[in-house]
Amino acid sequence: MKYLLYFSCCIIIACFSTNKDQHKVSDKDNTPAFSHTEPVDISSSKSNDSIIWNDQKIKLYAHHEMIERGEEQIVIFNEKTDTLLVFNHEDGGRLTFPFIVGIKEQLFVNFFEVWEGSGFSSKKRFYHLNSNKNILEEVNVVDHIDILKKIKKKFSIQDSIYTRKGELYKDFLFDKNCFNSKGELPFTLIIFNQSNPDLNNGLEGFKKLKGVYKFEEKNNEYFLTLKNLTLEN
Repeated sequence: MKYLLYFSCCIIIACFSTNKDQHKVSDKDNTPAFSHTEPVDISSSKSNDSIIWNDQKIKLYAHHEMIERGEEQIVIFNEKTDTLLVFNHEDGGRLTFPFIVGIKEQLFVNFFEVWEGSGFSSKKRFYHLNSNKNILEEVNVVDHIDILKKIKKKFSIQDSIYTRKGELYKDFLFDKNCFNSKGELPFTLIIFNQSNPDLNNGLEGFKKLKGVYKFEEKNNEYFLTLKNLTLEN
């Protein structure tokens, strides 16, 4: 009888331990798949992994994956398979493949989110490689509203100003070739203003605002600043 009670207790304890372990696994499965800081398993090489930078100090890879229509993912990692960036795009349009621009021994990983509808709009996604911390830090980009404010102030426009399209780059590209030899990003913006005769002469009369984005550092942070605004027919 003693032995029977002993074995019964053992069975009860074993069942409780199994249920407890299963509960732990279930909790783990409910965690997010990945974030900007969590490691991603890229140990097995895939056909769409590409080297985007390789020198004596570091080798960087990019992995671009189409999850489903309108949903894509970019992962940046180094030769030690440390994940430096996971970026998820879930808003239609498309992601361009990452590329690197080197400026005065500093590396910037860049790509664009692009929507090719009537507005042909895009968003800049630029990151500075902090080699000391081995991380990618997002570059602060000038807000589109702030650009329009600068335009109004520079050209003394009192009322509303509009843009017909998003920013246009050299040869309509969204890759390394849209940067110039100084590591700057020239752009063109089509603008329209109701009260200014020079800015509202029909579709063909819209002015082209031209400018340049430049990477600048302040207090160990990098910014994309606006330079050389000019108006052209």
